[in-house]
Amino acid sequence: MLKKLFQNSVQFFQWYLGVWWRALIPLLFLGMVCIVCECLWSFLPSHRICDWISKLAFLLFLFFLLVNLVAGIFHFRRNYWKRGVAVWLLSLFVSLVVFVVLVGFMFLLGFMDVDHFADSLKLPEGITLSEPLPDGYRPFDDPLRAPDSSFQKQVLSAIGSGRKLATDEVCRIPSLERLMSTPQGKEKLRNYLDASPEWTTRESSGHGFYATRNAYYEDGTVDISPFHHNFPATDVSTGEKDGIHSQYFFYISLDGKSWSSGESTESGCKTIISEAVKYSTWTWFKAGEAKVIIFDQTDFEGRQMTAKMLELAEEEFSKLTLPPMNEGEKPHFRLYNGMQGGMYIMDILCNPGEPGTLYIRANEITTGTKLSEKRILNRAVRIFGNEQPNELFPCKIDFTIYEGNWEQYYGAHIEVWFKPDSGGQDRKLFEDDYKVEGWMR
Repeated sequence: MLKKLFQNSVQFFQWYLGVWWRALIPLLFLGMVCIVCECLWSFLPSHRICDWISKLAFLLFLFFLLVNLVAGIFHFRRNYWKRGVAVWLLSLFVSLVVFVVLVGFMFLLGFMDVDHFADSLKLPEGITLSEPLPDGYRPFDDPLRAPDSSFQKQVLSAIGSGRKLATDEVCRIPSLERLMSTPQGKEKLRNYLDASPEWTTRESSGHGFYATRNAYYEDGTVDISPFHHNFPATDVSTGEKDGIHSQYFFYISLDGKSWSSGESTESGCKTIISEAVKYSTWTWFKAGEAKVIIFDQTDFEGRQMTAKMLELAEEEFSKLTLPPMNEGEKPHFRLYNGMQGGMYIMDILCNPGEPGTLYIRANEITTGTKLSEKRILNRAVRIFGNEQPNELFPCKIDFTIYEGNWEQYYGAHIEVWFKPDSGGQDRKLFEDDYKVEGWMR
């Protein structure tokens, strides 16, 4: 049986390799099958068999591409040089065409954002859905009008009147250096940055574990973007501006990673002067293993906002105090719309009773499908709880729901969970049903 199968296989390959153009037939056929099935799968995602056929056709395509390499060698050994070169060149040409079409098609789909998750979904009947609040994101030119005691108000107040830094002045945050000098201090700092509503923390391969300073608007709405702008409005009739143009940025990487590739030395500063804003200065320095980067943009020389940020940071990191919010507030969580549809900001006020981590779970109501599970779990934040039930601690989580497209609304059950540092069982703190939409890439 095996001997006969072997003989038949040899006869087939002798026939297959006997005429040079036969080697192109399976490549052309499988390439077309792969492209057609990939198209069907993209536009008809319920027909999952198309995806499997496409993958199988692509694997067979690669197999016959390898076979054609052998076919060329076969022709060379028989001194059929033209046939061998023709098989190799035409196989390469067919492969390039198939790859270019597939890559181009995938790029087009990515640009068009073909996502059919919510095509057949409807808002669930008999369930009251809350709608996200509209104030999670402010326009680019909305000024930061926060209370006088806030970090950004003190920083902005230093413009034109605060202490100036010389160009070659060494910048330091001694309390940050002390924290970074021991593993215990570094862990304490990391926990503080995670739990503090004044900072937004992230972790990535490019930046390591890093934190950027938040800002607040007059009504308490948080601005979690890393760059905080104050672009004053211009009176159309007089041409005068209401306020001073400014922009600042405060970044700390506990792993010593840079924000960009512009810092060629361990410490220094670089100022860019333009017609729009006179002084735009980047300042960077090391604090132990940590890397601190500050951006200061105003029409005033001397990095006055930078000097104020260093002063306030020294005071903050020497104390690492999280003031609880207990002025008549009750534990709650609120969902706000973010910058675009599908982007959301969660405002949480609670006290789990011990330190730990808050994270979010979300699922579509009618099908139970988990929404962007891994990405949402990665947005977890630290919180410092204690045994004083009347003390509440604020924190914010920003996350994105990727299933569906803009204005394709469906119901989502959203929960806030707490994972204690002590290793105890995770427990659910809040839950509610919301009307949501997906983000279009």
